[in-house]
Amino acid sequence: MNASEQLDIAIGNALTSRTNEPNFRVFVNGKLDYKAAVSTLNQWDSGSGVPAYEQLRNIVGPAAVLALNDVASWNAGISRELANDHRLLPRDISHDPTLVDTYAFVSSGEGVTPFGAHVDFEHSIILDLAGAGRTINIWPVGAEYGAPISAARGIAGTSFSWDDHSDQSREVPLTPGDLGVIRAGEPHVFRAHGAGMFLGLSMHGTDASQPVTVRAAAHGLPAIPLKDPKILQHLGSNHQFAHCCELTVDPTTQTVQMHGARVKLEIAEFASLGLGNESVISNALPRDAFAKASKLSDQLLVKLGRIGAIIPS
Repeated sequence: MNASEQLDIAIGNALTSRTNEPNFRVFVNGKLDYKAAVSTLNQWDSGSGVPAYEQLRNIVGPAAVLALNDVASWNAGISRELANDHRLLPRDISHDPTLVDTYAFVSSGEGVTPFGAHVDFEHSIILDLAGAGRTINIWPVGAEYGAPISAARGIAGTSFSWDDHSDQSREVPLTPGDLGVIRAGEPHVFRAHGAGMFLGLSMHGTDASQPVTVRAAAHGLPAIPLKDPKILQHLGSNHQFAHCCELTVDPTTQTVQMHGARVKLEIAEFASLGLGNESVISNALPRDAFAKASKLSDQLLVKLGRIGAIIPS
């Protein structure tokens, strides 16, 4: 599978989950539309094989934008794709890259960023993946772009009259397979040329003696995405993760054995960390001893979230 297909899977997992709430918005004709968002949740078919931008158009229409945050937590394939992306990033944002978010924008047709030209306070790495492509207008830090207060963090930093100042911006055209960079503090707006989608990475970073790659920038992604419905399968196939956390996955009995804690977690308990509703625990420890480890779920979550390595399966 390629990155576009992996993003389709992540979006499908997010929008069809009934145990974890996705952080997403749907805009129609430039306006936040709650009814369209609910329709998207109710009608999305994650197994259809139809690209996300076509599904969005079929459900909502040709003037919609879907924005989804925390994309990588919904599909391990996103981490694998980023782990294989060795394209260099600009040197001035490359030192000590710290990932803040992975996000996706899906457009069902032509249009501009529904919340106008604005400023973000992290660097954005844009990976155009599928569809008709887009152009980013980017202004220099501190430039006039029509906002009431330049570089404000809220509504005052938003401009819908940015086109009046477009002669002060530079245009960055992107087609599927291209990479774009928006530095922290640079006002910007996207213009989609039609249906399509991109994956974005938000990150902090400073000047470096040598540039780093997309892979290095995405290093903070957890090895196991907690909201991926195939999380048990990923655990079983990820030997470095299993060794780190002293886990053995038994697909026959559907259990996860934590050797260090001498506790066996049935699948319902493991699912309760992010996928299910109930906790069922069988263990060989006395109840009072197990009470001392009452935050076992939290501890496991910390281990899951802090490994920090992208490990292709």
